[in-house]
Amino acid sequence: PYIDRNRIYIGGCSAGGYMTLNMLIEKPGFFAAAIPTCEVYVNNKITDKEIQELAKVPMWFVQAKNDGMAKPAVYVSPTFERLENAGASNVHLSMYEGVFDKTGKYLAKKDDDDDPDKVYEYNGHYSWIYVLNNDPNEDGKSIFEWLSEQKKYSR
Repeated sequence: PYIDRNRIYIGGCSAGGYMTLNMLIEKPGFFAAAIPTCEVYVNNKITDKEIQELAKVPMWFVQAKNDGMAKPAVYVSPTFERLENAGASNVHLSMYEGVFDKTGKYLAKKDDDDDPDKVYEYNGHYSWIYVLNNDPNEDGKSIFEWLSEQKKYSR
């Protein structure tokens, strides 16, 4: 009785990003919004009918361009484009160049680079670092602010 059934969200990273899209496809109308991060759902495995249903769900994708595992050109970019073409009115994509430490706590090893102040760069697949630090931002609104505003409406 304490769960707001109009505010059930889903999100995951890598294979969890795959499962996020898979759950949206398998349970249409159940989730109020989704945050697939460095997702690996092969775009051409999503039917046009499924894209039409997915376009109804508020989604915010997070990805790094240099992700060698969840290559944007294979996964998120074509899916995001199809969603936009299907008329998705609340779909977002934060595409980062790479995954860098923004806290200032970590620097690259001095022997790795001549610049002693160079910021530490994580593996490009670690985009969840940005999500978990509430970094993705669009029009002054962070990803978790956006998520908290999402509520399931009659479809």
